[in-house]
Amino acid sequence: MGSVEGLFDIDQQVLASATACPSQRWEWKDSIFEMPAKAEQGNKSMQLWGGTLSGIDRGEFIGELTWRIDKAKPEMILKDNVIAISGTEDGNAIALFGLAHMGFDYGYVLRLERNSDGGFHLTEIARLPARGDGLVSLGQDLFAVRSAGRTIVFSSKLGILGLAMCE
Repeated sequence: MGSVEGLFDIDQQVLASATACPSQRWEWKDSIFEMPAKAEQGNKSMQLWGGTLSGIDRGEFIGELTWRIDKAKPEMILKDNVIAISGTEDGNAIALFGLAHMGFDYGYVLRLERNSDGGFHLTEIARLPARGDGLVSLGQDLFAVRSAGRTIVFSSKLGILGLAMCE
């Protein structure tokens, strides 16, 4: 019998072969939506938990996710590139992280909750095939992100639900 080594490898060439969506409109169940343009490097922030949750994407120099009250020193939550931040319906947040640089290409989404002791609880809700872009809220606890030519739909509580289809 021949060798099966390498038959199950997924590489960037395979991931990049996803068919383009000419309409740039996506369908998930009964809703139609558009994805925003590719996220730019820089700061992302939102008011939450009586302070400001902030993220920065520094590309290969690695960004960070911080939280601070007023003008106090920011509290480091996680050191990684923050691509986007969004609030959830239950008053928490999700953050999209990732990097695509010189052979590194990864992306993931974390759910962020504030603990009763003032700390943070982070839960991974989606591991992406590559760096993600274009995070969009589709409604009640439903989000979409573009990664490796696919539009992935997920819930902040249930994780990945599936792939949206091109309209």
